[in-house]
Amino acid sequence: FERWADRFPDYYKASTDVAIAGLDVARFDQLERDDVGFLVGLANQTVDGQTLTHVRLYKVDGRVELSDFVPTLESLGLRVIEEWPTTLFGEDGEERFLHDFGVLDTDHRPIDVEATGARVAECIGAVWRGECESDSLNRLVVSAGIDWRQVQILRASRKYHHRVNSTFPVEYKNDAFAAHPLVAEQLVRLFEMRFDPSRPRDPEAVEALRTKIRSD
Repeated sequence: FERWADRFPDYYKASTDVAIAGLDVARFDQLERDDVGFLVGLANQTVDGQTLTHVRLYKVDGRVELSDFVPTLESLGLRVIEEWPTTLFGEDGEERFLHDFGVLDTDHRPIDVEATGARVAECIGAVWRGECESDSLNRLVVSAGIDWRQVQILRASRKYHHRVNSTFPVEYKNDAFAAHPLVAEQLVRLFEMRFDPSRPRDPEAVEALRTKIRSD
């Protein structure tokens, strides 16, 4: 911690909780140790009676442009309330950047970081690396308890369905999934039960899940 203390600006030291600062230091250490371009971390913080989920982007090689990053957060169903940028220097003299986004979910509440934070961070990273599309189907990472790779299964299914039946627009189909997150999760589970080669075959369980999806 000591080797980073003098690198943070005074306004950061005055406004940042010690526990959050400890997480920031650990991630900047990881950023240097692993030689990666960026990292993402989430934490909830209450200030003046308001609790926000803080999505913290740790980055080298220049600041992030808000018009590039905010849509990724919005695709997850997050509303960006505030943003606090911080610049500091690494031991090599190069700049390091911390972008701290205060967000709430679609119901204007902080998200459950313990249950969802890791999945959200992984999805943001996948979008940033170009491994995952950034559209409103990513809301299911927060609401349905599935990860970005499982969202890709539903996205592939939606694309196929749209090719054979384009009556309803893509966003309508995304909204339908988002309105029924339990069904979305069950559809992913059904796909994995049928096609995951590491799973033992269980036709009765597959049929039972099919019946439950139809009833829901």
